[in-house]
Amino acid sequence: MRQPPGRARRRGGGDRKLREERWPELIEVATEVFYERAMRRPRCRTIANRLGMLKGSLYYYIHSKEDLLYDVINSVHQEGLANIESLAAGEGDALQRLRNVIVGHIDHELRHLKQTAVFLHELQALAPDRQAQIVGGEHA
Repeated sequence: MRQPPGRARRRGGGDRKLREERWPELIEVATEVFYERAMRRPRCRTIANRLGMLKGSLYYYIHSKEDLLYDVINSVHQEGLANIESLAAGEGDALQRLRNVIVGHIDHELRHLKQTAVFLHELQALAPDRQAQIVGGEHA
């Protein structure tokens, strides 16, 4: 698992969770908020409230809302891509593997409906260079 973005490691004490411990929960909550509030401009305050922290504390874990959105969108894209690559490398002739990819991709998207909706609806909210990092190059 990659190191989540954020500020320098905390120097003081306290009972704040490490980024690595908090990151999966943060991505899950952020996905929910981006999904629910897509047309009403999701706010970091909403994400922080659902995590039980102050808005300022959220910035211990992230640089900006766009960075968080990028990580949400990129994670669902990478999971979907890995799923497709795994299915395409499976057993069977080309037609069977293609069938497996199509059925498997649809199944994956349905099991990850909220994440997929965020990807489809919010990708355009990212800066063009961030969009290209996700879907550019060999995956376009």
